[in-house]
Amino acid sequence: MERFDRPNHEDPLAGGSLYKSYRQFKYYADNVVGRVWYEMRKGETLLANHCRFRVKPRHTIFLDAGQSPPEPYDPETGFHGDPDTPGEMWTRPNPALSDYRPLAQYALTVGGYHYADDNFGVDCFELDRIGSLLYSLTGKWLGTFDELRCCLFAEQRRLSHSDRYPEGKDLDYMRILYSAICQAWDRDVELVAHRPKKDPRDLRVPYPGRDNKRFARYVSDLLHIVYEEARDDPKSPPSLATGRNLRQDYPEREALQTQIPQLVKNHNLIGING
Repeated sequence: MERFDRPNHEDPLAGGSLYKSYRQFKYYADNVVGRVWYEMRKGETLLANHCRFRVKPRHTIFLDAGQSPPEPYDPETGFHGDPDTPGEMWTRPNPALSDYRPLAQYALTVGGYHYADDNFGVDCFELDRIGSLLYSLTGKWLGTFDELRCCLFAEQRRLSHSDRYPEGKDLDYMRILYSAICQAWDRDVELVAHRPKKDPRDLRVPYPGRDNKRFARYVSDLLHIVYEEARDDPKSPPSLATGRNLRQDYPEREALQTQIPQLVKNHNLIGING
């Protein structure tokens, strides 16, 4: 039976009394109810956009059961890209790389021409120019993982058209940019371990007292979406409570919709002191 616990990342509830405001109620619900269902559905849920307080990484990689996280890029066995093809943006960087050739190979695993234009509405060389300017002012490469990847791509294309093999300051410059990309991966990419689907009736949501109607109403709104999505999912598992899934217990979708408030009250909400 799945019990929703407090978010394990830093949040505005930490260090203070539990559920201090309705805004914090929403933060708690979005990052507990919304997040668990989002992971069970591998992002395929209306809650992905509905839960606006859910902490959202730049990119999420959902792992299947038994699947290991992606390995860092290996220039010996990894994909050798073509600058004119899309490639794969979210290729995991390898912090051990430092020579120009493997850095150049990694740079080409994404088609920076297409990606920068499609996602940022700007040429990758202009993006690199802006990044370089910020670097000259701050001493740091600033930007998201995919922005920095496009900058690395642009640097590789620029160096590939020169007559000299990059070394000295040119190579150090590229290494600093690549180091920023490695850091951005850790910051912007979330690896989500496989979380098996469950029937909504097997989910438990602790909340501060059964008299807290605002919180209960907001969580109920989220769970209404959860119940409907589970009912429409042909692969939804059976409930521990009935031995059947929602589609079997409620062949008619309208019949389920009328029962959701009572199902939430009977199966999901657990009042606690707070």
